[in-house]
Amino acid sequence: MRLAKTQPPALPRPQAPLAPAGEASAPAVLAWPQSPTSSPASLPPRHPWLQLFSCAARGALAAALLGLTACSSLTSPASPVRGAPLGLRAPVALSQFDYPKARLGEGHYTIASSGCLLTSLTMASSLVHERHDLDPLSANALVLRNGGFSGSALELGPAASALGLSVEHRSALSLGNAKLLGARLDAALAKGCPVVMGVDYQPGDTSSVSGADHFICAYARLGPGRYAAMDPAGGVKVELCADAQGLLSYRGAPARHISELVFLSPR
Repeated sequence: MRLAKTQPPALPRPQAPLAPAGEASAPAVLAWPQSPTSSPASLPPRHPWLQLFSCAARGALAAALLGLTACSSLTSPASPVRGAPLGLRAPVALSQFDYPKARLGEGHYTIASSGCLLTSLTMASSLVHERHDLDPLSANALVLRNGGFSGSALELGPAASALGLSVEHRSALSLGNAKLLGARLDAALAKGCPVVMGVDYQPGDTSSVSGADHFICAYARLGPGRYAAMDPAGGVKVELCADAQGLLSYRGAPARHISELVFLSPR
């Protein structure tokens, strides 16, 4: 069944790096400081084995630090290197802001301004099918060829199909169904099926089923009521937490709450 079309609003440029309202931060760059009193040329030569050990140790430390920034909390300004998998069963980190001039579908919006749902579906497809070469630009072309756009409004069913996914269920999240959808969410993630989520962070309804203003891709259960998701507003990892009633929101930012869930499966 084709879902009701909704013209996406222009997503405002974020101000916080790990939220739909967050500016995409540059990948962390590790620089090894040089001594102010000496240069490499003035230092005595070191034994080749010592040089090898030194390089290996520094490389290991760099990898460890990059791993910490990739899994940073909401208050960290660091973000992972976009376009690279974050870890075991994690999707490729993709940012919609990398495409400021790419037209979304056939309309007047761009992927950067309104392509959060497309980018979230792209990350879900990359995880399910282990396709690290799929990006929002190529996904946009695939969805367009499959009739998944009306202007810049994305038709969820045809769009998911074009990316090798099927929409199993889509529902608004409420007090009445939070426990049921939470159990279904746990089951889907346990099977390795990512779940696209709508985020409501400002007044007004822009989704056809909820007040979602933005979309993200949840991919792992971290513990009871805790989930990992990739946010296309910057291509960063965020953590979601459930309250006592089972309602989900960004950790440390309850005003950014989950308003709907889209359950997917491989096609």
